[in-house]
Amino acid sequence: MQQDEKTRIYNSGGFLQSGRVNGKLAVSRSLGDFIYKSNTSLPSDEQTITANPDIFIKEITKDDEFIVLACDGVWDYMTNEQVIEFIREGIANRLGLSQIAENLLNECASEKEEVMKKPSYDNMTMIIVGFLHGRTKEEYYNMIKERYIKEHPDKQLTNTNNNSEIVEIKSTINSNS
Repeated sequence: MQQDEKTRIYNSGGFLQSGRVNGKLAVSRSLGDFIYKSNTSLPSDEQTITANPDIFIKEITKDDEFIVLACDGVWDYMTNEQVIEFIREGIANRLGLSQIAENLLNECASEKEEVMKKPSYDNMTMIIVGFLHGRTKEEYYNMIKERYIKEHPDKQLTNTNNNSEIVEIKSTINSNS
């Protein structure tokens, strides 16, 4: 946790215990968790938990395949690398992004014996946005599949049909405006 986050928490009367806010919450920024935002003498950005986003700028390059937006229930269970591999394997198997997200959330809630961590029963939300970079959906899926096979030559892919879905968002500038 960044020092300014810690300072805000302590200044609001909160504390950190075992890496959690007031010994309970794993995040220091949240849209909910109103019990941590109830100090009427403090503005919203100085509450123990704030809804103000932590913003940074990253230039998206052609090497970037997708972005994942997920709540702490996912990140408590899986590392960044595990999430990336799960999504890439799903794309290589021609699953749609919404199906991959659903499968990943189910994995986080599973009670499989081989899973090292306890299952997550926290509320979980996830969005996967694929970066097409001008490619068609088919080209995008093929590119990721080729990369995945190159990195995992011994892995067997299970789904080779093309029932994948992806939402392509384009903006059009109307010259008459």
